[in-house]
Amino acid sequence: MDNRLQEAPCGYLALSEDNRIIEVNQTLASLLGYEAETLKGMKIEYILAKSSRLLFQIYFTTLITLNGKLDEMFLSLYSLTEVETPVLLSAARRERAEGIHYECILFPLTRRIEYEKQLNKVESKVHNAYHRLQSVEQQLQQKEARLAELNDRLAAMEANVEHSNEDSV
Repeated sequence: MDNRLQEAPCGYLALSEDNRIIEVNQTLASLLGYEAETLKGMKIEYILAKSSRLLFQIYFTTLITLNGKLDEMFLSLYSLTEVETPVLLSAARRERAEGIHYECILFPLTRRIEYEKQLNKVESKVHNAYHRLQSVEQQLQQKEARLAELNDRLAAMEANVEHSNEDSV
C-alpha cells in the first residue's frame, strides 16, 4: 500500500467478496486500536457494532453489486476496547485478477456528532428561551390590558369627583 494512503486522514480498507479485510491503512487500524496486520483476514462484521452488522449485511453487498459503488453508509465500528466509532463508509466494487474487491473509505464522525449534539443543545435553549419570551410577552399584554382598565376606571372616578365638586359649588 502506498505511504500516502497508509497515512491518509481517513480510513481505508479493501474487502474480499466474502467481506474479509484484505488491506487496511494505518489510520483506520490506529483509530480502532489494532495493528493493521491483525485486521487482515478478519471479517468486517467482527469490527462492526451490533447495530451496524445487519445494515451492512442487508444493504452493502446488494447496493454495491447493483450500482458498482456505495456512498455514505452510516456505520459504527467497534475498537479493540469496544468503543463505538461512528463512520461514513463509501465503497467501490473492483474486479481484479484475484477476484472481486470492495475498496472502502471510512470517515470518522466523532467530532461531527459532538458538534451536532452541541448544536441541538443550543437549538433547545433557543427554543425554550423563545417560549419563555412568548409567555412573558403574553403576561405583559395582560398587565397592559389590566393597567388600561384601571386607568379607565381612575379617569372615570376623577370625572365623577370633578362632576361632584362642580355640583357642590
